[in-house]
Amino acid sequence: MAALRTQGTESLSECAIDAQIYTGRSLGLDYEGSVLLLRTSDSSLSRSRTFARISGLLFIVGALYLVRLSLLSLFLIPIGLVLLCRPKLIIRPTTYAVIDFATQKLLRPSVPQSTFLNIADIRSIRGMYEVQGWDSRCAFYAQMLDSREELIATFTGTDDMLVKSLCLTLGKTLHRPSSYTGLFGEVLFRYEPAAGQSQDRN
Repeated sequence: MAALRTQGTESLSECAIDAQIYTGRSLGLDYEGSVLLLRTSDSSLSRSRTFARISGLLFIVGALYLVRLSLLSLFLIPIGLVLLCRPKLIIRPTTYAVIDFATQKLLRPSVPQSTFLNIADIRSIRGMYEVQGWDSRCAFYAQMLDSREELIATFTGTDDMLVKSLCLTLGKTLHRPSSYTGLFGEVLFRYEPAAGQSQDRN
């Protein structure tokens, strides 16, 4: 496989800006030297924590209203106070992947008991929406040269902007084809490094 083109702080910065402009800053990108970290964006954290505060306030109001019917509703107040006053204790940033260009390794901190992947052994990146029983998730896999698939990152929900951002960023930084398919197998987003362009089917 071709060597990585994205090397050095300047080119990493350009890739980060490109991906964040395209996706509305849904993915946080931190870079220092030869290391790029893909994490939950600050704006996404802020939105989630604001929602948690609103939920906490509703818990407290609801508990005070229901206390006339049952004293058990008082147990909702501590939960509401935590959500209202300390949402950072519950809503924490997630690191999806770490790319080290100096060692040519891809680290997967969001995958339990995972090991690093040699970037040279990765053929392409494939993202997909998965349904497992009652649970659903978005998952990204590294398709290896030996035909194995290795899980890179997963998250629950259907955040289209985060999906596109991960697909674009992994494709551009690793200089590998990347794509994301929806629930019914349709390709929703694709990046081809040869063309240097992304295609959004939405």
